[in-house]
Amino acid sequence: MGGFGSGEWRSYVKTTVEACHSLDVNRWAREGILRVGEHRSGWWAWFADAEKSEQTASIGYEIDARDSERPWYRIYYTVRNTWTEEKREVDETAPLTVTYLPSGGTRFWFTCPNCGRRVGKIYLPPGKYYFRCRKCHDLTYTSCRESHKYDRMVYRFFPELVLKFGRYFSPGKIWKMATGK
Repeated sequence: MGGFGSGEWRSYVKTTVEACHSLDVNRWAREGILRVGEHRSGWWAWFADAEKSEQTASIGYEIDARDSERPWYRIYYTVRNTWTEEKREVDETAPLTVTYLPSGGTRFWFTCPNCGRRVGKIYLPPGKYYFRCRKCHDLTYTSCRESHKYDRMVYRFFPELVLKFGRYFSPGKIWKMATGK
């Protein structure tokens, strides 16, 4: 037991959005950074704790929403690769998308600089250089990982229940039925 090649091995595990730095267009709108008819610039920072005592990263931004038909955003920052110590200066500009709400308001969306999708958040995963949407970085949520953590045990210990109820219930539900937990 425990010899070479035993056990489970995965060559690829998706990064979670919670492990990334993210920019949220709705938060920027709530905090007054993004407003129709205005041009703004400044800095955005991430901190290691709620008291904001240790800054972990920052970016510069410029947002131009003076022309509501063609708003855009620009982000600029330096990324350092932790393994190679290589530093890369990044300066990207991309359009913002505007939707008009039935209540009369407006909602802004980021446009992913890579694929052009309309998204509420863009992410910078560890070890990457560019902010992109969740699909471009192939990110997942922690809750997605946790929702299937018992699947393998169900298939192994309760195969007869999977055969009988697999069409109707998820492995997690079968686990609860079999163990009462």
